[in-house]
Amino acid sequence: MADETYVNVPGVNADAQKLAEAVRRFQGSLDELKAALQTDDKCWSDDEIGAEFEKNYKSAADKVTDALEKTGKNLLSVAEKTLPDSARLLQEQDDCNAEGIRAAGAYLYQEPPPDTKS
Repeated sequence: MADETYVNVPGVNADAQKLAEAVRRFQGSLDELKAALQTDDKCWSDDEIGAEFEKNYKSAADKVTDALEKTGKNLLSVAEKTLPDSARLLQEQDDCNAEGIRAAGAYLYQEPPPDTKS
């Protein structure tokens, strides 16, 4: 027999909203960072040293900001969809399982299943 699993659906939903708010703040900060990087673009010299700096810096900076942007989008998806959907599905499954147990008990004791719909 498995240990009991408990899911606090309202708690999951509240925490998912908090996560979504934090992710939106993160995305706002990332937008500010990208704007600052864009403003400072080409602030180095155009000599050989500047060209070498740009070659190494620009591609690395773009990769980091792209990765951070993808991370934000994925976390927002988890907060807005995955967590609430998972909690809801677990609750629905638990409700379905409980109904099956009630019906089986009623059948065993030859009683009509209790009306659980309210």
